[in-house]
Amino acid sequence: MNDTITIARRVASPQSAFDEARTEWPDRPTLTWWTIDRPVLVLGSAQPMSIVDLGAAARAGVEGVRRCSGGGAVVLAPNDVVWADLVISPTDTRWSDDIVVAAHWVGDAWRSALIDRGVQEQALFLHAGRSVRTRWSDLVCFAGLGPGELTLGGRKVLGIAQRRSRAGSRFQMALLRRWEPTAIVDLLVLGPSERREAESALNDIATGIDFTVAELDLHLEDHRRRQRRQRHGAQREARWSVTGTGSARCLKVQDRRLTAAVKAHLVRRR
Repeated sequence: MNDTITIARRVASPQSAFDEARTEWPDRPTLTWWTIDRPVLVLGSAQPMSIVDLGAAARAGVEGVRRCSGGGAVVLAPNDVVWADLVISPTDTRWSDDIVVAAHWVGDAWRSALIDRGVQEQALFLHAGRSVRTRWSDLVCFAGLGPGELTLGGRKVLGIAQRRSRAGSRFQMALLRRWEPTAIVDLLVLGPSERREAESALNDIATGIDFTVAELDLHLEDHRRRQRRQRHGAQREARWSVTGTGSARCLKVQDRRLTAAVKAHLVRRR
């Protein structure tokens, strides 16, 4: 069986992207990198629209949509989040019937790719257990921790939501480039005291990895050549630094080939 992952790059409105995720199941393993044209508040499949402050969302120019996978709400904004979908079939060698184990290889591929790009290995952890809930995790995606997700220095940086059907598994992945909890708290129906509590609790619960390029331009062949040089003893150059403070803290990765590395590590896990 050919388990080679097909790469797709799409620019779309948030609604059309999530509509496609509900209805389209590729007949081969497919990794889709999405670029959205405006900010959107994405609710989990079980979350009611009543949790959204529609007036605040309208004033902020943020659209509200629902994804087909579970979990809490997340704000996707151009340049703030790297968003990708990965689809595999039940016959894929990477498939697991255990929903806890199923996402481990996905998170491990992201972790390896980030380390390749210079992120400090000792600070980047994969959560291998069951979901960890907090006071705010039913409401906000990045307030909890699920199987396969990554933390950097104890703060969540990669979220993974799963949708499983007879057609296969869809992993909806969001890597934070920037974490600002008020961006989501301000869009939710909360009382004044709850809002203050949420902002305080969420401030240090996640972080971002900020790329210094406008877009993640993929040069897969160049990446393969670089990997061959590394296997022959070429020394990797680690280029990273922590910048900012508080909720604006992020890791700056000075490399444009992260997505190529993610794809390469996903392919190896067959």
